[in-house]
Amino acid sequence: MSGAGATIVSLLGYAVERNLATKEKQAEFGKGSIKGPAPPETANNEACTGSFVPLLTLNVSPGPRMMIDEPQIFWSVIMSMFIGNLVLLILNLPLIPCSYQIPFILFFTLMGLILARTARQSF
Repeated sequence: MSGAGATIVSLLGYAVERNLATKEKQAEFGKGSIKGPAPPETANNEACTGSFVPLLTLNVSPGPRMMIDEPQIFWSVIMSMFIGNLVLLILNLPLIPCSYQIPFILFFTLMGLILARTARQSF
């Protein structure tokens, strides 16, 4: 659904969540319920990453040779994601309690290591 754009998918995310909620929960929408802003934000984030597809397909030839043929574009995309993750880390550290951070960081780090090792062994 990301091709529709961020505004449309945000509205659709809110509408679907509101329609799926029970009548009691529907009355809480627009009055501070966390179920109100969460679906539009999630849909908005999904639409932003989906916009990379037309960006890359219209400007370069994507594929396994993109790192060799267009290294400046490849590394620009990688660095922009790296910088974005650093900014999100700085913004989110004060918002998440430390008791949740350590297990999540360890879990995702270990999963990344396992996936990287598996990918390296398959080649």
